[in-house]
Amino acid sequence: MRRPMQEHDALERELKELVLFEERGVDPTGKLSKMDKKAIKARVRMIKNRLAAKRSREHARTYVQELEGTLEALQSKNEALARRLAALEAENDKLKRNGGLPVAGGGGRDGGGNKERNN
Repeated sequence: MRRPMQEHDALERELKELVLFEERGVDPTGKLSKMDKKAIKARVRMIKNRLAAKRSREHARTYVQELEGTLEALQSKNEALARRLAALEAENDKLKRNGGLPVAGGGGRDGGGNKERNN
């Protein structure tokens, strides 16, 4: 990946200097008075664009990292559900082979076998 020629902080400082010069005519470095207004505006626009692009790349990077984390969690949950499905299918096959009778120690979710309620 290509590195920018100037670091983020340096661009921020330069942008502040340019804006200050545009608004108040203050030139702390002495370099800006040699530039014309068009060049200053173009430089401000370029710096703002670079900073916005950097924020956009950081946002995209964060978003992708969040998606990767979600992907890992969902894959893990999917694997657990697949294991549970396999176990339930195996239990279902055992019940079918035994003619619908509960498998010893099976119990089920209701905790009481196959008793019918009399309401």
